[in-house]
Amino acid sequence: KYTHLAACAEHAVSCHAKGNFTAPLQLDSTDFAKCLAILDKANYDGPYCLIYDDAGSADEWAGLAAERALIQGA
Repeated sequence: KYTHLAACAEHAVSCHAKGNFTAPLQLDSTDFAKCLAILDKANYDGPYCLIYDDAGSADEWAGLAAERALIQGA
């Protein structure tokens, strides 16, 4: 996954960012941050389209907020 992301990151003009949630509203921040670091290393400066998909939680906005917070902190 990381190798494939690194291979295409320098060509990206947009990014669909879908974090992995290990439990309801528990974003795997280590994995998400590693992906963001790969994009940063490739000098990606385009938009992020946040995607939330966690069947264990109905609070989509809270999940998106967690992803947004990590992107803003990167």
